[in-house]
Amino acid sequence: TGTPNGGYSALSAVDRAKVLTTDSVQLVRLGATDVRLHLKLGDFGRTAAIGDSILRASPSASGDRALYLVGIATLLGRERAAIGYMRASGQSVRLNGTPAVPLLEDVSTALFFRSALGVCDDSLRALRNKVGVLLESYVAPAQRPEARRGMLERPTQFAVGCLGTAPTLDLEGQVSPLVLALQAHARGTVAQARAQLDSMKRSRRVLRPGEYALDHRLSESWLWAALGDTVEATRQLDLTLTALPTLTSYVVYEPGMAASVGRAMAYRAELAARRGDAGTAALWAGRVLTLWAHSDQSLAPTIARMKALAAQHT
Repeated sequence: TGTPNGGYSALSAVDRAKVLTTDSVQLVRLGATDVRLHLKLGDFGRTAAIGDSILRASPSASGDRALYLVGIATLLGRERAAIGYMRASGQSVRLNGTPAVPLLEDVSTALFFRSALGVCDDSLRALRNKVGVLLESYVAPAQRPEARRGMLERPTQFAVGCLGTAPTLDLEGQVSPLVLALQAHARGTVAQARAQLDSMKRSRRVLRPGEYALDHRLSESWLWAALGDTVEATRQLDLTLTALPTLTSYVVYEPGMAASVGRAMAYRAELAARRGDAGTAALWAGRVLTLWAHSDQSLAPTIARMKALAAQHT
């Protein structure tokens, strides 16, 4: 935010670095940092404007440049651009340490970004089913459970608000603690799901809320609400959304976390609406509309819900 005597700030340092650099990859990385700093300041309009400018300047980036653009595109709700940049980067959306299946990268990448951005339609179910079918053809039986987990764990977590928790039961192996909690809910063991959520909170005692993956916090919040505790669901989101300066740098580099910014705000608006708090619902809905002002058509249902919440308060 700068200093009272007009000294250097993080923002001015980034601006100076962008002027001085002659490296195209470094320039895009600095652009992502600029986006992150404005997001941390809660300046959603400037965040979107800077991100839009960066994306317009690099429509056909590849390699490391594309990798830095993936998070920006996802943060702004640009599903098609995010998918394109990810494929152009040569990187994979599967979990680290799980088997690579190159012939499934197109469909698994599409599933990842569609679910991460909260798209909830027949295409989401179709993509998930297609991954399952293709795994049968392209992966040996011994590797199939790990390959399935690698491609489906995070998209399944992202999609619980759309598909519910039942699909998590298809996941095997060393799944995350969050997935274990979702699986407990799917089995109807409410006490176990609550115990798992409480255990996860205790494990984060040394972290500030903003240092914890926002996409995980969003899924946890949904699960708390599904367990009937909307107060805790709201509290979990507010721990991060009301302390944006604490957000980890990964929030604009890791696409799942980048997508969760807009989604977390949208869900916070919906939770407020459920409690009859029209003012808070409109506040967060308006921020989503600013951040996702030029989002893809696939997010139109979310945008329509946010416009309705904003209009009710007006």
